[in-house]
Amino acid sequence: MRHLFSNFASGRPALGLLLIRIVAGASLIIDGITRLHGDQPVLPLIAGIVIAGSLTILSFLTLSVFKDRRTTPSTVLAKSQYAPPSASKSQDKYSVRVPGGLSFSEFKGFEDWSVVAVSQNGPNISPILGNPTVIEAFEAGIPENGKPFPEGSKMAKLHWIATKDVTETGGPLVPSGLREIEFMLKDSKRFTDSHGWGYGDFHFEASSNSWRPGDLQDKPPQANDAKCGAACHESVPDRNYVFTHYGPR
Repeated sequence: MRHLFSNFASGRPALGLLLIRIVAGASLIIDGITRLHGDQPVLPLIAGIVIAGSLTILSFLTLSVFKDRRTTPSTVLAKSQYAPPSASKSQDKYSVRVPGGLSFSEFKGFEDWSVVAVSQNGPNISPILGNPTVIEAFEAGIPENGKPFPEGSKMAKLHWIATKDVTETGGPLVPSGLREIEFMLKDSKRFTDSHGWGYGDFHFEASSNSWRPGDLQDKPPQANDAKCGAACHESVPDRNYVFTHYGPR
């Protein structure tokens, strides 16, 4: 009981005062009934009703106090078992950049871009996303019509780690984690030595929940510049150096 009153006193002073008034009021009512009726048989019944009513109100107040108390350590633990790392505690991916090359922030909002196509290569499932500029270009027939992609065209290729899901019909391959993201940006004035395209490669380190630019230890190795993907794309000059075909829809 002392613990209950300490909860009222520390967290809900108004409710504590109300409880005191209820108890005092109940005592006054019982005392008044006693004066009027003396030892008549009706007294125990009325007194019981008054006490039961007081206890009922007390129960509601107690539930209110404990329901509104802030999250306890046990509830924090239960949530942390399933919730992903908080964005406020993890690295800001948009602060990462390739030294001498592209920055993650140049592609801010890529998560909401439309899907151009999806590819599957080895252990990866890779959706290719495009900003509105490049989507409009694809829909206009570029690059099949021989025209180059307009300035400001941007694409992002996410490399998800593929895992077979045996719980689904047919056991399809589904994403189980993110390995890296590759970016392309069309800026002919800025990237004069790579046919107007700049490239960036960023790897996700799940152990530290952080991003880093690709380096020479990766496969394929990535140098610190905006030409890390230029050599591969040299094989498709007739497509304005873009491998991806716009998927039918």
